[in-house]
Amino acid sequence: MEAIPFFVWAGSILVLWMLFYAAYRVSHASGRRLFTWLSARASERDFFTKLFPARFQPRTPYLKLGLLLLAGAIVVFITGDWFVDIAEEVTANSETIRTLDENARAWAVEHRRDTMLLFVLFVTTVSQPGGLGIIAAGMAVFCLFRKRRDLAFFVAASSLGGALLNVLLKEWFKRDRPDLAVALSDAPGYSFPSGHTMGSMIVIGSIVWAILRLSHSRAAKTFSLAAGISSILAISSSRIYLGVHWLTDVAAGLAAGVTWLVFAIVIWEASRRLHFTRAAAKAHLGSAGVGSEPGNSTH
Repeated sequence: MEAIPFFVWAGSILVLWMLFYAAYRVSHASGRRLFTWLSARASERDFFTKLFPARFQPRTPYLKLGLLLLAGAIVVFITGDWFVDIAEEVTANSETIRTLDENARAWAVEHRRDTMLLFVLFVTTVSQPGGLGIIAAGMAVFCLFRKRRDLAFFVAASSLGGALLNVLLKEWFKRDRPDLAVALSDAPGYSFPSGHTMGSMIVIGSIVWAILRLSHSRAAKTFSLAAGISSILAISSSRIYLGVHWLTDVAAGLAAGVTWLVFAIVIWEASRRLHFTRAAAKAHLGSAGVGSEPGNSTH
């Protein structure tokens, strides 16, 4: 009976994997058509030639970079605003937040089962700072083995930066944990936002992103995405189930984790794309310049 939660978790991964695999095929084809259409429209109107000097050619990579920055800014704004809204309500100790947290805690205590305990303790132990650090370090080493120092740096920097941010946020808000007398696990420190939740979102999210960039297999990409989401949800819910976090701690951890993760991804992707685009543009202009030199004339 104690293995049932593991099978449920594995089943959720399988279901998400099938959904993501189907969605990936559709979105990948649609995305390519969208970029092709936008690039064609930009070329027709000579938009980028007027906006940027000639050294910023070719145009298409900068269009993709602009869309990346825009999408990232939108996500960061939405999730950041979500975190701020939760933090304001928690700081004000609003009755709505207290009722929501107490009801969620009471439901978790009422539905505790021995069959769940082993699984919950397992996922919450793995997602401790030490466990997440080992996982992140292992992925960074794997990226180095694959000769991708940029991805190794991304995983390490996003994970360490997220851990530091969580410590600063906890010290800033100083929210007390629920009464640990009825908790199933010990938990030191402050409560808001949940470190396990925020840390798992950032570390697992950065690993999933690294796999998406490393792998050429559609199955591997969608499986890593499904496993990552299922694991983050399992870790987040385990903190409420054990009675060591309020529901709003976990919600804020998710919001802060997504905000930092997307910010890190956009910065890494933008710098990487900008570097290669400028290198390609210089190479293009260099080859054009050589052909225009008087000494290279065939006459």
